[in-house]
Amino acid sequence: MLGTGLSSVERLDKGLEFLKGFTVKDDLANITMPALAMVGEGDGDALIGQAREFINGISSKEKHMHLFSMAQDGSDDHCQLDNRSRGAQVMFDFFDDVFNTEHL
Repeated sequence: MLGTGLSSVERLDKGLEFLKGFTVKDDLANITMPALAMVGEGDGDALIGQAREFINGISSKEKHMHLFSMAQDGSDDHCQLDNRSRGAQVMFDFFDDVFNTEHL
């Protein structure tokens, strides 16, 4: 955005305004497919709140929010970067439950 004549703050404001159009907040109730929200305690209140809002807002019968903690999971980082194997374990356990692979 060089040469736009806009300050970096103005460019950021325009970018954030543009991103407001990319939200599913008003359509959460229309989501009926299984959903898993994974968030870490270290992500902070804003991201934890967004994950809760998502899980509480969707209509899926199969939904789960996993809040990673250092004490229970050995991870509390964003995207479980401090223990990726634990994040994968939670995700694949959810898939096992959703797809009920025991009958295969």
